[in-house]
Amino acid sequence: MELIKEEEDGTIRYYRLSNGSTIIIEVSSDRIEVRTDTGSSIGHIDLTETEDGFHYITYMFLNGENKRYLRQGIGRQALKFFKESIGTKVYAAENDGHTREDGSHLTGDAPAFVSQMRDEGIIEPLCNEDEDVSE
Repeated sequence: MELIKEEEDGTIRYYRLSNGSTIIIEVSSDRIEVRTDTGSSIGHIDLTETEDGFHYITYMFLNGENKRYLRQGIGRQALKFFKESIGTKVYAAENDGHTREDGSHLTGDAPAFVSQMRDEGIIEPLCNEDEDVSE
């Protein structure tokens, strides 16, 4: 994925994917929006700021456009851009099988994705199994 343009305010970036497609990632204090260069939604990531000033992923869906954009590094790049822009640590739920009221439980490809992002240092590990930063 190649950064091809960044808006002056630093909240929107345009990227070229390896297949030649262009996507747009836009960050705010609690959401990351991802769309095609024609404006079609690929999906978004919702984050909640914790009492400690960190951010916790409560919803992530990047399966839009018939899942055409999956496994191209968009989720990774979106989280990296968010962390860089907001200057925060990002946490996610553990894959413990519990359904959470805030929607932060992991489903589908999320357990493997979160594990990989933790390994890369993009999503922070929880300090212990009992810690729940979503509260």
